[in-house]
Amino acid sequence: TPFQWTHVAAVFTGSTCYIFQNGVQTASGGPSTWPVTGSSDTVKIGTRNDAANYFTGYISNARIVIGTALYTAAFTPPTTPLLSVANMKLLAGQANTILDRSIYNATLTATGTPQISSSNPFTAIYQAGTQYYSGSFNGSSDYLSVATSLLLDMGSSDFTMEGWAYLNGNQS
Repeated sequence: TPFQWTHVAAVFTGSTCYIFQNGVQTASGGPSTWPVTGSSDTVKIGTRNDAANYFTGYISNARIVIGTALYTAAFTPPTTPLLSVANMKLLAGQANTILDRSIYNATLTATGTPQISSSNPFTAIYQAGTQYYSGSFNGSSDYLSVATSLLLDMGSSDFTMEGWAYLNGNQS
């Protein structure tokens, strides 16, 4: 939804991929409809894997969990920054610098000029001394990537990719 923070999650388990928006399932399908990454693929944030379409807006708390399907039915989206969970392989878009906050500390490489922004889905719960952040993407050339890694090889395992997105207008 444009011009508001939306929690999005893609969950693959067994033979089904579930897509959720603000905790409501909006789509599902078999594995042939889901582009699963392998150890030779680069994970990208802010664009498709082929860099053909770019995201315009903000992304916060992008998390990848491999080996666990966190959601398979409607749920209440988290209202606080995402925390480490078992099997978490990546957590980006939380800090005032471009970094992975998972225990793996993967190197995130910026392409274009993605920016760090204090715009975030947690403004309402802001506490003195605590600031939350997101990545800002211009929609034409910005994205982050994580190099090819067995660490992010989703193979045929259950997995969850989730985070918050704020679209600046309609996306193609």
